[in-house]
Amino acid sequence: MSQREWLLLAVFTFISISGWITYEVYHSLSTSSIDSVDESIMQPLNPELDKDTVIKLLDEN
Repeated sequence: MSQREWLLLAVFTFISISGWITYEVYHSLSTSSIDSVDESIMQPLNPELDKDTVIKLLDEN
């Protein structure tokens, strides 16, 4: 390839990558995020296991 063809390839590549980065920045800034979280999701989980249920599950297998 000649020097002119390499230059055109470099320019088009630069324009494409610049456009891609610009689009991604615009998209990330314009996309809404979650502002509030439902309270039922924020409740802590009970870490205790129901022993009777575990025993029933083990007996079934």
